Amino acid sequence: MSHRFAKQVGVFVLMGICGVALAACGDDSGARRVTAAPEAADMGRALADAMRLGDPDATRVADAAPFVDVRPLADAAGGAIGDASGGATGDASGGATGDASGGATGGAAGGEIAPPECVEDADCDNGAFCDGVERCLRGVCFASPRLPCTDNIACTVNLCDEATDTCAVRADNAFCVEGQVCDPKVGCFRALGCASDAACDDGLPCNGVEACVDGACRPGEPIACDDGVACTLDACDDDTGRCGALPDHGACLLGELCSLDAGCAPRPPCVRDDDCDDAFFCNGQETCDAPTGLCIGGAVLAVDDGVPCTQDVCSEQLGVVTHTPRPARCQDGQFCNGAELCHPIEGCQAGVPPALSDGVACTDDACDEAADFIRHTPVDVACDDGLFCNGRETCDPFADCRPGEPPRVNDGVGCTVDTCSEVEGRVVHAPDDARCDDGLFCNGTEACDASAGCQAGTAPAVDDGIACTDDACVEARREVVHTPVHARCDDGALCNGAERCDPSLGCQAGAALPVGAVCDADPRSLCFGSVCAQSFCGDGFVDGGATPPETCDGGAGCTPQCTLAAGGGGVRDGLFNFAPPVAYVCEFLGFPLIDIDFRGATFQTVAGQLNVGGFETNGQPVLLVQSPPPAGAMFSVSGRINGGCTEIYTLAGTFSDADHWCGTFTIQLQGAQCGFCTAPAPIAVCGTRG
Repeated sequence: MSHRFAKQVGVFVLMGICGVALAACGDDSGARRVTAAPEAADMGRALADAMRLGDPDATRVADAAPFVDVRPLADAAGGAIGDASGGATGDASGGATGDASGGATGGAAGGEIAPPECVEDADCDNGAFCDGVERCLRGVCFASPRLPCTDNIACTVNLCDEATDTCAVRADNAFCVEGQVCDPKVGCFRALGCASDAACDDGLPCNGVEACVDGACRPGEPIACDDGVACTLDACDDDTGRCGALPDHGACLLGELCSLDAGCAPRPPCVRDDDCDDAFFCNGQETCDAPTGLCIGGAVLAVDDGVPCTQDVCSEQLGVVTHTPRPARCQDGQFCNGAELCHPIEGCQAGVPPALSDGVACTDDACDEAADFIRHTPVDVACDDGLFCNGRETCDPFADCRPGEPPRVNDGVGCTVDTCSEVEGRVVHAPDDARCDDGLFCNGTEACDASAGCQAGTAPAVDDGIACTDDACVEARREVVHTPVHARCDDGALCNGAERCDPSLGCQAGAALPVGAVCDADPRSLCFGSVCAQSFCGDGFVDGGATPPETCDGGAGCTPQCTLAAGGGGVRDGLFNFAPPVAYVCEFLGFPLIDIDFRGATFQTVAGQLNVGGFETNGQPVLLVQSPPPAGAMFSVSGRINGGCTEIYTLAGTFSDADHWCGTFTIQLQGAQCGFCTAPAPIAVCGTRG
């Protein structure tokens, strides 16, 4: 290894000592924070690079690092070994061996030789763990060239605990760039996503074996290199995966050199200045003190130019002091007042505010300090022409105002008239019923719904509520026709006449046949009021068509063909029970409109009429009357309950003796409201005195 290469390696160590010394020496507390200088963040890798054939850039980190003079513990202004005033051990004013004025061993007045400060390293120990190991050289105590608790990992905080004589390391992500985390072994790294360990392999054996844990890469355990020699720099070579070491003379005292085998050992005495040249420019010119054979450190070059925003660096590679403007040192953190500049002589200069206008008239141009951005916000209202039917104009942040998209007029509903009304500021969809008309009458009038389109019409009502009419819609006549059906009114009783259907009033009663009219030929029957009953002797009519024919009627003296019993005949007063009972019910939706259940009646002749009572329908009493009262055995009484549906009740029969009679009970219904009820056929019934 060349002498120059050894010096290049040494500068890393000197730089590292400077960084840690400044952090450690100003704190007398039990635990000290020792932070590696940022420039030495990756010293091990730089060393490994240097070990590979002497990388010419190996000194690049050291360009900004001052030379560190490991001075003795005695006063730096007095008589240390290699003191700049030329003396050796003793006072700067004169009396020691090798004094520049030629004095002999002794004090300023030529006194006795002072005893040495130390004989061995233990004599120099100050008892402070965090100060490192003090050294004794030629009877003088020196501070430790290396401090403990430094790992040269830029993102870690190294703590030295004086109370326990221990070191602690804490990783701090704040020292890493965004997206990276700090690992106390390898420094800052980017935690990449992964699916397998192979995806995390960085190809560098010195970093250890990386692994994929929970979908993220985790660094491996770096190879630890330590040859046991305190003054050597130990590093792993990623090309070979093997450890190597270089001597770090800066880890020794000024009068020593580092041996790879023996560690720090006294350097040979110098004869001329060239023997002391460390090949570094920035730490000044070393000289040789010929009488003592010791090298004297040079004066470190001044770099500060007094301009705060320049980076003042002494470059070993260029051999010059440079003053590089760093505009970042001038930044006030404000975006909208422009980027401040650094003038190499005049210092920080105000920046030029960024231009706001983008040349687009409809944008609102403003500087957003929070976002460090010029915003050009489109303002659509700036493009509005006040018209509705041509659409809403918009602002394009690049092309300025853009025409709007006219509103869609056609709503897809075929029966609406679609227009855009500028006056109303809206699209109008007016329903037009005529567009839905199918020309038919009987399905109703179609209408247009603005949303649902054509809607079917409501067919005209056909049912007129008259039960006896046939109701139909006739398309040819474009009307609803109600045709009377007289048969629906026929109650089956001939004697009350032929019922007819009135299209407005419904069923109407017919003209009753006269009493005694023949209503049935077999058996021969006659009309007794509204009842058609079989003709019999004493019925009050001379019936020439009877077999045998009647020749008289009404009392004693009749021929044998029609003879009444002496004193017999006539209507008898009293209570008569019906057999069977007369029952009839008509309901609508479960509600009884007519409900009769006649089980008997009372016959009474009074005031010139026959009254038959004891009937009740829906809780309302009904009296059946015949006036004048009958003279013979036949009777026919009737009564009614008037209303929307008039109820007419008729009981007609003939007494066969004083205690028995037989006949029919007839119910008639008349009126527009009778549509839900149909009168039953005449009901045969007989009465027995009760």
